[in-house]
Amino acid sequence: MSDIAAFFQAVQSGDPSQVEALLDANASLANARNEKGQSAVLVAVYAGRKEIRDLMLARGIALELDEAAAAGQLARVQQLVDKDPALANNFSPDGFPVFTLAAAFGHREVAEYFVRPGRGCKRCGDRRNGIQRADRRGRERPRTAGCWTMALRLTTATAGVFAVAYGGGQRAPRNRENAAAA
Repeated sequence: MSDIAAFFQAVQSGDPSQVEALLDANASLANARNEKGQSAVLVAVYAGRKEIRDLMLARGIALELDEAAAAGQLARVQQLVDKDPALANNFSPDGFPVFTLAAAFGHREVAEYFVRPGRGCKRCGDRRNGIQRADRRGRERPRTAGCWTMALRLTTATAGVFAVAYGGGQRAPRNRENAAAA
């Protein structure tokens, strides 16, 4: 098994001591990407491994926009988007919009930053995707309300899917009745 494969296996399994030992032995692993183009920070967030994410952040890794949004690093998101507002429309290497990553992992302040006027989160106001539509009385909802409605739905529905898909735990219950039974 290669160093990179072993490193990502340690990240996904949530073993901080092994991750730290691998990083001490080979510092370039901090910037490595897996076969899907994901960084260790992104994999740790997807798998719900907060201790691994925090370990990576403590080492001072320069985050890309998708990683910063998923990890809830508002200062880094602001730094990158303020330099180039078009980045607000970027996707992660595995195809998720950066706004969706912030919303799905419960980083409300980061998601709200993307939907502020002038930030250019074009998907949020795109009528074709059904996010901005008329309410029951025929009035159009404001762009930010549509974005935030989408964000709240994604936060509850998607975070559990990421955790299950990446071996980080069980899927979150969808409603109170299921939560009581779990």
